[in-house]
Amino acid sequence: MGEEAEPVLPGARSEPPPYVLGERGAPLDAPENTLAGLRRAVELGADGVAYDVRGTSEEELVLLADEDLDRTTDGEGPLHVRGLRELFELDAGAWVAKRFAGEPIPTLEEAIAIESAPGREAPAHQLLLKRPGLSQAAVRVLSSIVVRRFVRVGCVDKESALELTAAGHPAVLHLHEPDPDLLAWALDHRLGGVSIPGSWAEVDPDRYAGLERWVHGVSEPDALLEAVRLPVFGITTPEPHRALAARDLHDLAPSDRGPWPVTAPLLGVTPEHEEDGAWRGTWEERGSCRNPFPFPVRARAKLFPRQGAFELSDLPEECELAPGEELVLPFRLTGGARSPGADPLLAVRYSWDEGPERPAGSLVLDAPMHRVRVAVADPITRRLPLLEERPGDLPASVTLRRRAEDIVVQVESAGGLEDVELSVLLGPRLRCGGQGVRVELPRGFDQMKEGVSFSVAIAGRPAGGGARVLRRWSGGLPNEPRTGAPGRLLSLQAAGSG
Repeated sequence: MGEEAEPVLPGARSEPPPYVLGERGAPLDAPENTLAGLRRAVELGADGVAYDVRGTSEEELVLLADEDLDRTTDGEGPLHVRGLRELFELDAGAWVAKRFAGEPIPTLEEAIAIESAPGREAPAHQLLLKRPGLSQAAVRVLSSIVVRRFVRVGCVDKESALELTAAGHPAVLHLHEPDPDLLAWALDHRLGGVSIPGSWAEVDPDRYAGLERWVHGVSEPDALLEAVRLPVFGITTPEPHRALAARDLHDLAPSDRGPWPVTAPLLGVTPEHEEDGAWRGTWEERGSCRNPFPFPVRARAKLFPRQGAFELSDLPEECELAPGEELVLPFRLTGGARSPGADPLLAVRYSWDEGPERPAGSLVLDAPMHRVRVAVADPITRRLPLLEERPGDLPASVTLRRRAEDIVVQVESAGGLEDVELSVLLGPRLRCGGQGVRVELPRGFDQMKEGVSFSVAIAGRPAGGGARVLRRWSGGLPNEPRTGAPGRLLSLQAAGSG
């Protein structure tokens, strides 16, 4: 199958809550934090959009995730020293695909003005102020809006949240985890809500009934299904199509408490054994699907590649499933790409005939087939070869060593790059340094049979000058959806038992 494929779209039937907002728009379909990306999320059926907001040198608010312009535009350097006139000359779309060339960095006013399809309500918005000190500028923009819209303002600090609340704009405090003290503080100060990247399952809903419960950055199927079942008030996700499908699933099968009905295997990648070091392979694996509905369905599985080229064979033809029945889906998959990217999806289309109190219908559910590499946290130094992502890339590598409850990663060979910066992703933590980085292992690491998510990358300039180049060990860096899944770091015990 080719590189471009029609995305999987659910037949959205259910209504919020939870609200489903496309985080940074639809970053797997269009450039993040652009008008094209926001509109694409709305086209996919999302209730609205969530996006990152930063300030220019003139204290104008624009959409950008990073402090610097380098990753998502053709500009360089920090945003805060640039004015709007300079920013309008930059291209924020060509890095994704040629068809997005010329897509500008939007202002907050332009983002809030996007419209829905005819007949639908105006999109809901959650804008995340990426640093303190932007609340007054946000209030000025929001106060100028004539058309009434559903808007929440995400904040990373208490002061901004208080300023927005005092101005009458619902503030959502963004946390790294559900901290009881910060939750109590948000409730006491009558904030609009709190957003966390994980689960609300362990938080007493009655105790914080006055707060909207949001989750952000959630994309895995089971996590989305849990959020819908609780339910939370809103979900901001880079996978709005999947979140909408989870909401539809719960609406159609409210009594089902099982896991996500479609399971997909992890695809192990060992690029050090490939001649060109590419992010590809051949896998003979099996997924599965079950019927979560209280009525019989027909199920048909299909592969949806997102980046790269794949060939799929041996998937079963459409078959009928009774309520609760499960089907094993064996397949053979070959392909990939030179660089890590969004992983292929195993999608199952469920369809059913008209029955008592239900019309005929269908629903598509998908699960990502994550390509992963595995490293071991060993007291003896191990070499991690980096991918050869472009023709002519010189061999590059880092070393990994465990020291007590930390790991130490160091650049061994930079592959001809100069002015190198090392990045290490371990679980939710991202650490950056020069030639070496030390990161603390999570508590209970040695008992984690599946380890912890892990990735390494180095960035530097080619000898003789030129744009900065990224060399990676696996997916997950930069820490955004288009780079695919990170690898796994195992303890010696877990590696031995596997």
